[in-house]
Amino acid sequence: MKLLLKKFNAFWKKMNKEGKFVAQDFVDFMEPAFAEAGYRTPRPRREKPEILIIRDDAAGDFVLFSGVIREIRRLYPAAHITLVVSPRSYELAQACPYIDNLELNPMEYDATKFEDGFRCSLNFAVERLLAHRFDLAFCGRLGIRSGSLLLAYMSGAKRRVAYSQERVGPDGTVAHLGWDCLLTAPVPFPTEAWHDVDMNFNILEHLLQLPIAKRSIEVWYTGQDVQFAEEQLAPLRQAGRRLYGLVPGASVKRKQWPVELYIPFLQELAEREPEVSFVVLGGPGEGALGDAVADALTAGRVLNLAGRTNFRQAAAVLRELELYIGSDTSLLHIAAALGLPVLTVNCFAMSLKRHQSSIPSRFYPYDVPSVVLLPAEPLDGCKDALRYGCEHENEMHCIRQVTPQTMLEGYLILRKRIEEGSTTPLFLK
Repeated sequence: MKLLLKKFNAFWKKMNKEGKFVAQDFVDFMEPAFAEAGYRTPRPRREKPEILIIRDDAAGDFVLFSGVIREIRRLYPAAHITLVVSPRSYELAQACPYIDNLELNPMEYDATKFEDGFRCSLNFAVERLLAHRFDLAFCGRLGIRSGSLLLAYMSGAKRRVAYSQERVGPDGTVAHLGWDCLLTAPVPFPTEAWHDVDMNFNILEHLLQLPIAKRSIEVWYTGQDVQFAEEQLAPLRQAGRRLYGLVPGASVKRKQWPVELYIPFLQELAEREPEVSFVVLGGPGEGALGDAVADALTAGRVLNLAGRTNFRQAAAVLRELELYIGSDTSLLHIAAALGLPVLTVNCFAMSLKRHQSSIPSRFYPYDVPSVVLLPAEPLDGCKDALRYGCEHENEMHCIRQVTPQTMLEGYLILRKRIEEGSTTPLFLK
């Protein structure tokens, strides 16, 4: 360990002096030290293999990766599995039944400064990971120059599996980033549009050269979370209400359908469905948004839990509901993992040509009946086809074009799709 720490620090000083990071230089510098310290020597057969899984991004991304964690446990039943997550998905990961060790990577650094992220990853690897002498590391993040690749290499894992950093751009050119040297098994990045769940499973399938038998996703919570949900929902249950989940908030404004449009839609839906009540959910700071919805509906027809649950508690609440209505958020993917049909609004305009990285291509509700409402055309020249479509991150912009009447029509179509058992997503403008 002392040898590795000495070499890591020496490279850190070299990198800062030269003012740049070259992945191949890092690997060439560190490999002799890893070999000398025994990190490249096969583990004795009698010892349990050590596996590292890194999924250090948002809660929704973590849920879409959940099936991979389950399948790794199924394929490696005797392994000691360590899972590294970010603060955003830590609550959900705490209840994961497939791991032996959970590590929280604080990721407290300036994302605009590479050297800050490098140093934080280095400290975390030295303090929490190197002692395991991992045999295999999986990096789940799909982006380029992901810090999880650096962390996997710094962990000393003998085999390191992730998507190749050699990516084909929209114009057909290949981006040669030079980071594949951090991996022992770079997985070719698909050129067609796949859902992120299938992208995640593909990493494992490429390693094994076998198809994954069970392609479902999961979400985990505790008995205390279930008790919380039952207590909160008890008054509505006692009144014999059918319960729909409503998530009007979003992590960024461009994904949020305005509350003044939700209200007439919900009032019309409540009139059509007199036995239905709504349970409003959302993250910190969204309680007032929930209050605005609650104030517009008849007493007894709505329960506002927005800003009053953590992710596990929200999952336990959603487990008791019949349907999800709302934004493209982490809670949407939690609802889909629980099998709830989904009615959602997306800011990506229908007329924009979708790329494999477009949000509707990657993050539609997975394997449940769903209707995704889109604006017909982008506003004011928005054309971010590689991601959200709408370029106004901090404004409810293109998404405003979806009307309450369109939302109601989407709901009626969703009811039919539920009856038909169709899990193919339907995109409507």
